[in-house]
Formats: sequence, structure tokens, C-alpha cells
Amino acid sequence: MKLIPIVKSIFNNTSNCKKNKPIKSIVLFLSALCINNSFAQINMNLPKINTTNFKNIKIYHVQTKSIPSISISWLFKKLYPADNACISDIAFAMIGKQISNYSEEETNNALSDMGAEFSVSNNKDFIQLNLRTLNSDRDNAIKWLGQAIYTSVFTQDIFNREKARVLQNVQDQEKDPAYIANQNLILATHNNHLYSQFCTSNLAKNVSLMQVRSYYYQQFIALDSPKIILTGYIAVNEINNLLEKNILDKYTNNNTNIHEKSSNENTNNLIKLETPNQYVFNKEIKVINNTYDMDITQSQIRMGMPFIQRDNPDIFNIMAGNYILGGGGFNSRLMEALREKQGFVYGISSNFMPWENSGLFIIELQTKINQTQPAIKLVKTTVDDFLVKGINKQELDKAKKFLLQSFSSRLDTNEKWLSQLSIIAYYNLPLNYLDTWQQNLNNTTVESVNNAMRKYLDVNRLNISIVTKQ
Repeated sequence: MKLIPIVKSIFNNTSNCKKNKPIKSIVLFLSALCINNSFAQINMNLPKINTTNFKNIKIYHVQTKSIPSISISWLFKKLYPADNACISDIAFAMIGKQISNYSEEETNNALSDMGAEFSVSNNKDFIQLNLRTLNSDRDNAIKWLGQAIYTSVFTQDIFNREKARVLQNVQDQEKDPAYIANQNLILATHNNHLYSQFCTSNLAKNVSLMQVRSYYYQQFIALDSPKIILTGYIAVNEINNLLEKNILDKYTNNNTNIHEKSSNENTNNLIKLETPNQYVFNKEIKVINNTYDMDITQSQIRMGMPFIQRDNPDIFNIMAGNYILGGGGFNSRLMEALREKQGFVYGISSNFMPWENSGLFIIELQTKINQTQPAIKLVKTTVDDFLVKGINKQELDKAKKFLLQSFSSRLDTNEKWLSQLSIIAYYNLPLNYLDTWQQNLNNTTVESVNNAMRKYLDVNRLNISIVTKQ
């Protein structure tokens, strides 16, 4: 699993403080800071997030007119195979390769002729089936997407090919020290939790076509209604007619008749997401790796612990605090301590993933093998000092400045809007979440950030994952 940073931003040009004309005494005070308020006060004129319910499916929509295209995503809660995580990986790889009443070549040609792009993405909590197309081809493209979701054909030939690809990908990952370090950290932090399920080469070899068909049926056909996300060059009053004509009437009324064979197969290999009885803290997993052809001169180190969930009210305090600790590159405490002062690392970062049932806090670094233990010790010392002494106002101002100015880059394409709407839809966040995002970050204080970081982060409970060489 590749760990995707929550805060991934592009630093935009700063706004000119001189353009802010103070009209009240409080503005005179804040103008000295200019970091807290200037960017947040700019009206970005965010388009309205619309929702509608149609045939038990909730639709989220934002109209953007910059590019004459639309992006659509069907969002499903993720189900986990009980014994073999590779089942779902192979199923995702097979969706849309061949749809009912068409050959595989005809299926691919239909997509290419429209100039549309189809993809399947998933994280720890949900799965998305995504399609991007020009507005002029939206009817045919959306019809194709509905067929791909509900009438994908799982032939033996396609299964053999995609299984081989998944197996090769997993075998490559199992030779990657960074991947192994990430995986082992989650195995430590979320012991026995479904989040700690990973596809391995041994598991991939044992997957059968029947298992993949069964998973597909349970995940996409039998599961409760999904949510649909639509962004792009389409008005809200066009949505119902567009979907009814091309997807909903045709597929939602007869789901149980599709892939009837799958419904009769063994579908008891799925389990629902459950919170584990207990998490694991202060555990070390060390892998001595002697399987590489290359000369390993660096230890991959991951340090982390179970962390906040997506709906935690302190998420903006944590966002600011994490930027100061290790998420802010050269502006962070960890980078200053381990690179600038000691030269232990080229780069080091901290991050957090606020998943649905339990998130993850992670520190990532690599260092020379003979510096492994000194580097780990210094990380702990730096985190402890961060928590004991806390942050200062100058650090918080810098964090706010960067995060506020990078906010617009989260919403500058249809695909980024699709990503943000998917988070809002799945985690049931308020529809004004993006409208209030900047103000919520601006409302953080030195005290609130320090309190939140001390509440959820504990240096003595950090698990450690090391991949190194003797």
C-alpha cells in the first residue's frame, strides 16, 4: 500500500499584505500578522455543492465551467475479503475490461472512441469507479460506466491475465524496503484490524475466479446503494434526466438478476468493517533484509501509532500541528533536528491519515545503517520536546500561511473536486465543509494546537518499523 499524504499542496504566490485596507481596530491588529487573515478573506467564489436523492442513491454535484468535460464517480463502502486481500485487488483490476454483450476488444474500443478515461481507486474505507469524458460524449460514456459497474464479465482469460499482473506488482512491492516498512507499521498499529490486510504474493497465487466473481457480486451488486459524485460542465437540473436515461432506470431495478451465477456461489468470504478490541503501542518490528541484489546502505524507518478518525473535531488543530512537527518540509522541527543539525537524513516527514475507524500517524525517514538507532532516538527526543514545550505563534503563523495559500490548489481541476466531494460524501461531512475550511484553520490557536497534539500523540506509544541490512 502506498501511503498518500493528507496534506499535499502547491505553494502559491502570497497575497500582497499592502492591499488589505484595515477598517476596524481588530483588522489593524491582524494586519501586523497578515498571514492569518489576508488569504482567508479572499472570496474564492466556490461553486455550490448540490445534493439530490434519486432511487435511493444520493448524488453530490458541483458545476465547474472551466473545461467542457465531466467527471463521475460511483462510491461504494469497501468490503474486505476475510482470508485473502488479493481477491479484491484482482476484482478491481477486472472491472470494465469486458462488459455484457460485448467482446473485450469492443469494450475497449467503445471507451477509446469516446475519448473517455476509466479508473478504479480505493483506500482503506471506500472504493470509487471513476470516469472522465468530454461533455459532448457524456451520454454514451455514462451508459458505458453503468454497464462496467453492473455487467462486467469475468472470463477465465481476463482473470488469468489480471491475476498475473497483480502477482507481479505484489512481488515488486515485496522487494521495496519503503513498502515493507510502511506495511509493517500498519501491521503493528492496527493489529488484527481489517486495515492491516494486505495482498501478498503467496495469497495472490491462491485466488480463484469463483472467489473474484463472488466478491464482485457482494461488493457492487448486493451492497446497499452507492453514492454518485458528479463534477464538471453539467448543470444540476440536467443530472436526474442524464442518469435516469443512461444508468439508473436500466441497472438499479434489476441488479439481482445480473450475474445470477455469482449469487449462487459461496459469498460467505466477506466480512464487514469492525473496530478491533485493542490497538498496539510501543512495538518494534525489524526486518533484516538480505534478499536484494543491490547494496543496501540505508535503513527505512517508520514510526507511528493509531490516530484520529476523519470526524474528529480537532482535525484542523492536528493539521497545523503536524505541519510544524514534520509536514512542513524545511520548516518542520523534525527536518531541522535530523537534517540541518545532525545530517542524519536527506528528508524526514510526519503525516496523518484520518480513516473512518481509526487513523494513522506516521513519521517516515531513511538513514545510514550505522545511524539507525541514533536517528530513532533523536526523532523521539524531538517529538517529546515538541509536545512538552509546544509550538509558538511564529510557527503557527507560518503553518497557516502555507496551508491557507495552498487551499486553492485542492480545487483547481474536476478530479480534485471529485476527490474532495468523495470525502464529504463518504464521511458525511457538512456540505459547507469547503466553504468553512479556511476559517476553521484560521480559528486554531497556539493553545488549541498544543492541546490537540498532546491529547492524541504520545512519543512513548510510537510503534517502530525498520527495514535494514545486517
